[in-house]
Amino acid sequence: STNTSTNSGASLTAGGVVTQTATGTITTGALELLGAGSFNLSNQNNNSAILAASLTTASTGTLTYVDADSLTIDVAGGTTGITTNNSAVQVSTTNGTLSVNNTANAIDISAGTSTLALSAGSASNDNPIMVAAGASIAGTGGITLTGDNISIGAGALINSGTARTTPRPFETGTLINLGGNDGVNTLGLTSAEINTITAGVLEIGRASTGNSAGNVTISTNITPTGTNQLELRTGGNNMNSTGTLTVPRLALTAGTGVGTSGTPIATAISNLVGTTTSGGFFVSNTQNAAGGLTIGNVSPSLTGVSVGGGDISISTTRGSQ
Repeated sequence: STNTSTNSGASLTAGGVVTQTATGTITTGALELLGAGSFNLSNQNNNSAILAASLTTASTGTLTYVDADSLTIDVAGGTTGITTNNSAVQVSTTNGTLSVNNTANAIDISAGTSTLALSAGSASNDNPIMVAAGASIAGTGGITLTGDNISIGAGALINSGTARTTPRPFETGTLINLGGNDGVNTLGLTSAEINTITAGVLEIGRASTGNSAGNVTISTNITPTGTNQLELRTGGNNMNSTGTLTVPRLALTAGTGVGTSGTPIATAISNLVGTTTSGGFFVSNTQNAAGGLTIGNVSPSLTGVSVGGGDISISTTRGSQ
């Protein structure tokens, strides 16, 4: 494509695949994408304040859009939000806030049975993903939210069905605070925000080589209401807690330790797996139901508990009935 620039809005209708060259950028106040698709608009210099799309081709009518700075999913032209026919959606900013407004649609971004990925890029400035109060996003093939801050408003819904939902930081070393608010170099997810998520697996953080989250802190009691499996991940750093994690199945991955001998990770779980490269693995579990604690039967990538250095200490006690 060649450069397209408007001051107000632009509408593109596709009967087939639309791609973009390195020199072909889109600059507009509001961008509306219609038709069969797919759209692969991945030029990092694209600049639209608002994006909306309605694509009709099943499975292959995908949407990939990259914007240079801040972008809001809202109304453009006659289209509200983003909807595909069970086709993947991937929307990202290079360096800017990515917002999802609460539109007139029941689901403000819907990838149907496919995957949904939203990413707010940052350059040491903690750009957030912001899901407005009452807004809803869905992709039952799995949802990934990548941002150094993630804000989910009251009454919002994040629904990946039985698949995985993964909130994770954008920049290497961003701290994670479960139970706390977003902050400088900190991805905070309050208990209320976590409970907006429905997923088969809720995976928080990332342990990718060269792109790992920082220290993970559980700062208050966390009891996810929309999942039975919680996985916490950080690569080169550790996990510590002052709150209790309550969920049937738990997986913990860290680089330099899970808890300490003096302050183990407090849990109320039935199944546990985990690994750390060093620093040891320390968990203290309170079991409120019959059956005790089972090591295993959580994640196919982790068959038990392992450490590259340090001790393993896992204790379990019977709580109140």
